[in-house]
Amino acid sequence: MKTIPTTIDGRQVVLYDCEQPASPLIVLIASSQIAPAVLKVCARLDPIAFHLLVFDDLHWDEDLSPWPHEPVVQRDDHFTGDAPRFLQIVQNAVSWAKRTLQADTPVIVAGYSMGGLFALYAAYMSTMCEGVVCASGSVWYPGFYEFATTHSMKGQPKAIYLSLGDKESRTSNPYLRQTGTIMEKLARFYKALHIPCVLEWNPGNHFVDADLRLAKGIVWTLQQLSIR
Repeated sequence: MKTIPTTIDGRQVVLYDCEQPASPLIVLIASSQIAPAVLKVCARLDPIAFHLLVFDDLHWDEDLSPWPHEPVVQRDDHFTGDAPRFLQIVQNAVSWAKRTLQADTPVIVAGYSMGGLFALYAAYMSTMCEGVVCASGSVWYPGFYEFATTHSMKGQPKAIYLSLGDKESRTSNPYLRQTGTIMEKLARFYKALHIPCVLEWNPGNHFVDADLRLAKGIVWTLQQLSIR
């Protein structure tokens, strides 16, 4: 697999090219440092070929929050609601990747934590998502459940993978404590829309096995799309 770096709208982007042009493109919304581990775990779980698009300089709170909100988790949370602007950057990066690969490859958006929230949000705001991976996603974000269940997706995905650690909702924070319940309600909601959807529970809290959780979601989604 070769890496192709570039700059899109001032952001550092890296395309991991599996050298099979028509293979799916996974847009990873997580720390770029985790990308090699995700690729390694995916290959171990199921060696399905895919390209990977990674952003080197994510602004976590700003880029991935769908609308502004005061701090929720920590006092220095900076939820400025810039997800619409960042989504445009992501779409531009996907267009560049497709031109580089010379293929109109299917796109799966896979994110962890706030990145998982963004992956779901992207499906409502863009037609590019054929699959969504929301691994340990921050679906507790104030107003997101109401948004997700009262708005239509611009391009309904063919598969949605949800996951959460079994200790993630064990907290005194009133927002984070709702995460498991919201995940279960979202899973039921998407299934009612006849979208193949699974909610997988993982052992541990929010800060363990991010690479494995993402990889399991990516592999499941690729399998649902019958991509080989």
